[in-house]
Amino acid sequence: MRARRLMIMAAIGSVVGGLVVGARPAAASGPPTFDINSVSVLEGNGNGSSVITFTVTLSDPAPGINYSAMWKTTPVTASEAPSGSHCNTTKDYIQQLPTALATMNTAFPSAQISVTTCADEVAEADETFDVILFNPVNGAQIGNGTGVGTFLDDDAAPSVTIPNYSTHEPAAPSTVTVPVDVSSASSSAITFSWATVSTASATAGTACGGAVDYVTSTGQVHVPSNSTTPDVTLNVTICHNASLSSSKSFKLHFTNYSTNVKGQTTDTTVTITAPSSGKGLVVDDPTPVQEHTGTVAFKIRLIGLNPTMQSTISYQLFDNLGGATGRFSSCANGIDYIQQSNSLVLHPGSTSATVTAQLCDDTMDENTEGFDLVIKNATSYPILDNSGHATILDDDAPPTLSIAAARSQVEGNSGTSSMPIIYVLTAGGHTQASAKPITFAFDTSDVSGGARSGACGVSGADYQTVHRTVTINPGAKVGSVSVPLCGDTAVEARESFGYTTSNITNALIGNRLGTGTLLNDDGAGLTIANVNTTEGNTTQHTASLTVRFPSPAPSAGAVAFSLSGPAVRGSGSDCKRAPGGADYLPMSVSPVSFAAGATSVVLRFGVCADTLFENDEAVTATVTNADWFAAGAHGNLTIVNDDPLPG
Repeated sequence: MRARRLMIMAAIGSVVGGLVVGARPAAASGPPTFDINSVSVLEGNGNGSSVITFTVTLSDPAPGINYSAMWKTTPVTASEAPSGSHCNTTKDYIQQLPTALATMNTAFPSAQISVTTCADEVAEADETFDVILFNPVNGAQIGNGTGVGTFLDDDAAPSVTIPNYSTHEPAAPSTVTVPVDVSSASSSAITFSWATVSTASATAGTACGGAVDYVTSTGQVHVPSNSTTPDVTLNVTICHNASLSSSKSFKLHFTNYSTNVKGQTTDTTVTITAPSSGKGLVVDDPTPVQEHTGTVAFKIRLIGLNPTMQSTISYQLFDNLGGATGRFSSCANGIDYIQQSNSLVLHPGSTSATVTAQLCDDTMDENTEGFDLVIKNATSYPILDNSGHATILDDDAPPTLSIAAARSQVEGNSGTSSMPIIYVLTAGGHTQASAKPITFAFDTSDVSGGARSGACGVSGADYQTVHRTVTINPGAKVGSVSVPLCGDTAVEARESFGYTTSNITNALIGNRLGTGTLLNDDGAGLTIANVNTTEGNTTQHTASLTVRFPSPAPSAGAVAFSLSGPAVRGSGSDCKRAPGGADYLPMSVSPVSFAAGATSVVLRFGVCADTLFENDEAVTATVTNADWFAAGAHGNLTIVNDDPLPG
């Protein structure tokens, strides 16, 4: 860290006769101005997270003055997860609440800020969010104050396949569901139209009866967003035809695919096999298994016929209507089994064959789910029963619903603002989504001596009461409730309200009670005088900044503050913990309390001694909130170098 500072110094001047000589800084051409760039990144695949980094630059800073501003994120077309939460399959990035930039000055005219981004495997349009700069201090202004973050989609459009399908003639009219395979999910719904097409083989009719083999039909398949399983399926009525003595077929034709999918361009053949008096190929339903078992086995059997011929059997594993989700590659979050589209050979003399499907274990609480093995085609023998259904039993406990943390927020001066109350789902010490919808009742309440509920605009109202049922959707790890806060200009201490969690479904309960705190932002301003202190060579010493009140405090309260600046912050009581050594140790913990009648609070620092020549370095204390007084005051503790140049 200190070597970097020496390099910076060498870059702006040269050492002559023990003095640093450099060009005189040019006079500022205007007010110091903050600008932020725009950034585009690939969103990434899987279920992990990354960061997108923006650069903020400060032009024309005046020598000897430290500058800062606030920044926050706001969604445009991208989906924002609440601050303090984690990525999930429906969110694009994590919200950043208003935060102070690192201190910037002539030595450090730029700073970087990072936002956590969320990967997915959903085909979607490019999406954006904004990073907003606001509230500059010390005479600075905002130039280009909006940085646009763009997520470039890197997921291929899903494809739709409807394989050829075979079913035996039923004893009575029966509706069959033709499997539809969607390769991956899309951020918007997938739709397409279908219609039966007559051939010279099977006989179509508007209703079953006589020689009719199937009912002429049309329809539309609908696959919801972020899903691969249709909720409106492809259903065709197959008729009982007493004169059917051999297999017959008809076709399905597909049109009007939604623009977010690559649709099948060929027709699908549906074959109706002749009745075989209970003789032919059948697929047995496997015994239900728990998901951690790892595999489930389907058995395809030949019944009622001598196994004298070789039969090639084409099959596929489908989600169908069983609730399970599969994919062809590998297990991942949200995947229940590995899909297959394959064939096997039943040799002469053999009456059965086994297809083993791989299951994907997870830690998500979910309903009992299932998927199907469907025989698409078979040679030599008729197909008596073309599908078997596997049942997966869940073996995971429900997650625990907890309040993420106590929330605090400035109330504002007018109108209303929203305080988000964040709930998080956990299991085994980490965040954990559920496949089931989780609901709970949320109710606010006044606390003694705290904030008062009521309609905003009515004298004395601090927040609006909230009584509602909250739902955390399947797959999400966090949920939030917004409590409206009432802005005012009354000078007051911080005030709190309570809230309770009850009537929880599909989750265990962690903490039921929480507190929201309204921070005062009114009153006369505080001041912090700058202080210089010599760093020393051998012994750590204490220095302080005094936050002075414009008048005695009318009642007890507290001052909250943040620290920034080029000086290197240490931790604990060890000046050597930071890389290259620390410049100071914070001794006061935010917030600092004060009594009624107080006129100031003191922020104390441990100053770390060394014998290394370096620039003077400053730590900036910024008041972020104060009871009874307005926040925003800045003050610098400058640690003055007292070591000679080397050599």
